[in-house]
Amino acid sequence: MSDPSQQMPPGLAVISNCVTPYRINLHKLIAAGIPELKLHTLITHGDADFKWAVDVPTSVPLHRFGCGDDSPLAGPWRAPLQEWRKEGV
Repeated sequence: MSDPSQQMPPGLAVISNCVTPYRINLHKLIAAGIPELKLHTLITHGDADFKWAVDVPTSVPLHRFGCGDDSPLAGPWRAPLQEWRKEGV
């Protein structure tokens, strides 16, 4: 029986507040430049204040923790319960 740790590559998590064109470009470079790692892009907020038209390639998997109208500029006291839930509490 094979060891499961040998089958799954180690991961690299990058936490960002929103998706931007320059950030996606950086994440594409990371995914292509370090193929030994599985990239995980964690997005904490929506893009309510930033209406970027970004095509996210499949090499940059996004995991969103915020709502679509959740602004990264609003601060934690705008919706404290929502921010609390993002923490997994």
